[in-house]
Order: sequence, then C-alpha cells, then structure tokens
Amino acid sequence: MRPFAARFGMRGVVLDPDETAAHAFGVSGFPTLVAIDPQARVHVVGIGFDPGIERVMSAAAARYANGP
Repeated sequence: MRPFAARFGMRGVVLDPDETAAHAFGVSGFPTLVAIDPQARVHVVGIGFDPGIERVMSAAAARYANGP
C-alpha cells in the first residue's frame, strides 16, 4: 500500500491491519474514508466506491485541517 500511495501522491493515508480503527468507527464496508479534524471530530464518512469522494474529502481537508 505504501508504494501505491507514494506513486499517486497520496498523503495522510492510514493503514489499519488489525482493524482497531475500523471497529472504533463502525466501518461496515470497504473502502471507507473518514475525515477527522485535529479535535478528533468526524466530519465526512465515505463508504464504498464514490467517484466524487476526492472532491468531498479535499473540501473537508481544506475546511477542517486546523479545526472547525
């Protein structure tokens, strides 16, 4: 996964091999993307394939990167 993320310039990718985060966030499908601000508040959850998720996650990252 790390080489894939590096090849495509993906930053902020977190792997969860033992599914600790998946259980904590109630992940019900894959892929799942979660935008979490510095205060650990969840703002966006994307489950499954969504062609528009890049736009949604980019907007969330820009809005919540430094907190609400």
